[in-house]
Amino acid sequence: MAECVFCHQTLAGVQDVQPTSVVVTLHAHPACYAEYQKTCPQCNQQLKTPFFSVLKLPGYVCDQCHMFFDTNMRPLAFLP
Repeated sequence: MAECVFCHQTLAGVQDVQPTSVVVTLHAHPACYAEYQKTCPQCNQQLKTPFFSVLKLPGYVCDQCHMFFDTNMRPLAFLP
């Protein structure tokens, strides 16, 4: 059985596969993942949802690195 990476409780209906050096699978409850605070992969600061007066872009902004990340945590732009 697999366990949630956040609360470490067993996930029902999920069978853990054999770990390989190529693929790492992380499992989480939807509620646990929703509460998870995204952090910057470069400086580990908490990311914020961007608020631009005209644009409503999906993603996250790091105040310390001044980077904009998409919802898949890929850096898209440097914000001066």
